[in-house]
Amino acid sequence: MDVTRSTETKIGTKKLSFQLEGANLCRQAEAGDKNPLTSQSVALWNETVKGYTATEPIGCNYDLQVLPIIVDNEKGHFRLHLGEKGVAPMWSVAAREAEPKPDWRSLLHPLLAIVIAILFSRVVLGLGLAILLGALVGSDGAPLAAFSLLFTQVKATLYSQWNGWILVFTCGLIAMVSLMRINGGMAGLVRLLSARVHNRRDAESATATLGFGLFFDDYANTVVVGSTMGAVTDRFGSSRAKLAYIVDSTSAPLAGLAFLSTWIGYEVGLLGTQCQALGLDLNGYALFLEGLGFRLYCLLALALVWISIRSRREMGPMLQAQRQAMMTRAPIDDPSDEAKDETGPSPKASRAIIPLAVTFASILGFFIYRAQLGGISPDLLSLVGLREILMADDQALGSLSLDIASILGLSSLIGLLVCLALGRLSPGETSLGAGTQIRAMGRGLHEVLPAIQILVLAWILGGMTGTVGTGTYLEALIGESINPGLLPAITFLLAAAIAFATGTSFGTMGILIPIILPLAMGIGDVGILIICSAAILDGAIFGDHCSPLSDTTILSSLASKCSLDEHVRTQLPYALLAMVIALLIGYIPAGLGWYGPWAAIPAGLLVLGGSYWLISQPIEDADSETLEAPGPAASHPP
Repeated sequence: MDVTRSTETKIGTKKLSFQLEGANLCRQAEAGDKNPLTSQSVALWNETVKGYTATEPIGCNYDLQVLPIIVDNEKGHFRLHLGEKGVAPMWSVAAREAEPKPDWRSLLHPLLAIVIAILFSRVVLGLGLAILLGALVGSDGAPLAAFSLLFTQVKATLYSQWNGWILVFTCGLIAMVSLMRINGGMAGLVRLLSARVHNRRDAESATATLGFGLFFDDYANTVVVGSTMGAVTDRFGSSRAKLAYIVDSTSAPLAGLAFLSTWIGYEVGLLGTQCQALGLDLNGYALFLEGLGFRLYCLLALALVWISIRSRREMGPMLQAQRQAMMTRAPIDDPSDEAKDETGPSPKASRAIIPLAVTFASILGFFIYRAQLGGISPDLLSLVGLREILMADDQALGSLSLDIASILGLSSLIGLLVCLALGRLSPGETSLGAGTQIRAMGRGLHEVLPAIQILVLAWILGGMTGTVGTGTYLEALIGESINPGLLPAITFLLAAAIAFATGTSFGTMGILIPIILPLAMGIGDVGILIICSAAILDGAIFGDHCSPLSDTTILSSLASKCSLDEHVRTQLPYALLAMVIALLIGYIPAGLGWYGPWAAIPAGLLVLGGSYWLISQPIEDADSETLEAPGPAASHPP
């Protein structure tokens, strides 16, 4: 029997828990139970549960002496095994028909989502139709039953406290970023980072530093960094293609890794749902943290940005773009001008730093408070103490469940309130009115509405996928034929292909996480599941990073005023290099158990640095000296 489920059985005054897993249905009873069993009930049980699963046997008058085990008789039915002295009384059984085993139809709805996303680039449409098809499959084509199943899944998703807080956190952080754009906080960050730029390498380093500083949101990164640093990089002879590459490579790869970002809510939400469904002793945030060491593509992609900048070497089409840009250098203006609202407050980095710091402090404070409610007094200055804080059990705070989602949501609201207050309280300047701030937040939320739609639909699809048993069927289909150690590498490539073809990392995560994680747990163990979770996130970000259909790829080219075609051509060799090394040095050996992440990361960095040095060529300019602006440069094509 492939299906795993649990029931509760009341015998006399005792309630017993039954767990069906694989071929065994083992009963757990309290110590001291004593009820002699009669052989007469064995025949009754065998006849009653034939093709059924008992849910509530009642009417037992005796104490148990021998604990029975029901096993599969290899025909899908069950037998009751007793010890030699076991006898059982008559009892009545309320039974229900056993759930059917999942079959090939359980693959149809996720495949439909993938095909529509690839062929028509309509992820929302694909997810919606996949949910409808999943309801039909789960109800054997009965329209009324399908509607009932669909209603149940939608209701469970919308009524979920976890999902609600994840949406609050994501929307709160996005609204905060939108306020920073108009209150002078973003412009202040740009000015702070650009204060000591003297040559091309400094200009590119400042751009990358600003990108790392805006780790909390990929949209903020692409729009702010691309639009504000173009004048700086032009001035010192760096191409718009290199600017777009830096912007794009420090957006999704960084936001996908950050502990606090507009991505973490989505990632933790999907992972947390599967942790609960699989009964893991992990929450979504803990699974995310456990997998960080295996996120080799994102780590190498970020490292390659700095390697290319500091080495003054480039490869492929980027080399030609950089050499051509050396011929035209533009005069530099105030680097924060493009990030500054002409009618708003003056640039001040504190208006961005303070809300983020408050949000960080609130998250840490809630985690510590939750741990203390659970009787834990961790050492805050040690990694072990930090782990204890993050892994502490959820606690009740009045009617509120103080779990990961509520902590993130409450903290983002606190940070948002601080950001609103800073916009209103601007000594010596015109403060931002309530209407202005509300409109700014509305614009920011409108920009990410498609991502919110994908998130909600992915939650519903994940529930539907679990209901029809897609993961169970895949486990039975390939569980015996595939080496579990190769599953992370296969998962990484599959996620990369889907994300590249569809242009969405969120959609790819939403499709694959509900399918791959149950499969990984079925044919492997928690270790394989952790690596596979990292492989899904990493592969999805790689595909999104390279795809010309990706919103961040398009935004990076637009904000940097680099043509989309040139941006994709010049960036692809860098992304492919990091991807190949992540696969060969990371996911294949780590999945096979050859070594762990703390060996894979330094090995990957060494191979990356050596490979880049062999493939790339020096730009051969006089960048080591401070360059004077020669005058206006030829305009770069948008």
